[in-house]
Amino acid sequence: MRQAWPMVIQIGRQTRGSGVGALVLECHDRIRSSIAIAEKLGAATAPPYDDVRATAKRVYDYFADALPLHVADEEETFAPLLRGKDREADAALEEMARQHATHVEPLSRLLDLCQALIASPERHAELAPLLLDVSTTLRREFDAHLAIEETIILPAILRCLDPSEHAAMITEIRARRARARTQ
Repeated sequence: MRQAWPMVIQIGRQTRGSGVGALVLECHDRIRSSIAIAEKLGAATAPPYDDVRATAKRVYDYFADALPLHVADEEETFAPLLRGKDREADAALEEMARQHATHVEPLSRLLDLCQALIASPERHAELAPLLLDVSTTLRREFDAHLAIEETIILPAILRCLDPSEHAAMITEIRARRARARTQ
């Protein structure tokens, strides 16, 4: 059933703490929230064009700019430090990398749809079913993906890496975001 407008958009900075676990979980919250916003936009009935444009831009900006930083955190920061320290985590890291590859196509479709809605919000009725379909697909894929990270990889990071490695990870994550802000 299509959702009536208005929709509530809430993407904000949550604070779970300052450790590596908190940073990862905050990123996961933003991924889930951004997918939910895309689903709501896809399910909305006759939203105002300004809201379509603003919401599509918000979703686009998150998935085009912020999500790649999280993927880089996983592939360039977590995986190299954790690999070889826990067999279950090694298998999960391989699965995580495989899943990243499967996310490329639906994320590309999501970004294309958002760009189309930013440029032509009057096309919402036409594009909304496609947006709902791809965002629902991404939610399912990310539910599985984030579950692996939260139940296997993150606990292994906390268990297998020492405080100096945690500090190095946090420094690298923050530096990656600082570089992105200046580009």
